Amino acid sequence: MSPVLEVRSIAGGYGDLRVVRDVTLSVQRGKITALLGRNGAGKTTTLRLISGLNRLESGEVLLDGRDVSRLSAPKRARSGLAYVQEGKRVFRERTVRENIVLGTYAERPSGAQLAARVDEAFERFPALAAKRDSPAGLLSGGQQQMLAIAQALAARPRVLMLDEPTTGLAPTIVDELFDLVQALRSEGLGVLLVEQAVDFSLGVADDAVVINLGGVVFRGAADAPDVGAAVEAAYMGAHLGRG
Repeated sequence: MSPVLEVRSIAGGYGDLRVVRDVTLSVQRGKITALLGRNGAGKTTTLRLISGLNRLESGEVLLDGRDVSRLSAPKRARSGLAYVQEGKRVFRERTVRENIVLGTYAERPSGAQLAARVDEAFERFPALAAKRDSPAGLLSGGQQQMLAIAQALAARPRVLMLDEPTTGLAPTIVDELFDLVQALRSEGLGVLLVEQAVDFSLGVADDAVVINLGGVVFRGAADAPDVGAAVEAAYMGAHLGRG
């Protein structure tokens, strides 16, 4: 089966600073790929390059076999690629409902379609439904994270990229997030997960990619016997052979 997202030897960074030098990975439909590595390894930059927020210096990004490498970030979103950035990024002065509606901006569905997607979001996130008319800035940290995900899902993506979704969340909210990611997988969504909580990532993921110094040092099943050693070496800063 062809991957829904395929990333081939991408490189890039910020201005003249190259953070990612050679990353190749893929995400299958109904599967979760965990992207692991220590701080500064290039995980967030990889997601930004895939989403189009940062310019690719080289390499390709394919979505359902279509090369989207030269598309703008909004056009990639319209093609089915959703990115939830780190830090609970919501429109704090907008209501919960307005935030969800803004998630569909790139696609601009009809009125009936939009209403259906808002209803769908509130069915998935009952805690948000109870606060639909409240400014997002008044939500708890966990609720803001759920709202950011609900906003991304409102666009009906084929791939959801999550960057550090558990940061700063209470353990009970982390458990809810774990259940949510599992449910999205069962619905056929491809998920690319960046998360410092290694046990969380490997516990929910099907596949794992470990990067160090902007390049891939391990790629394989999340439950592979050698994934633990690869993660440990990468987090300790050791130099490994490419996987």
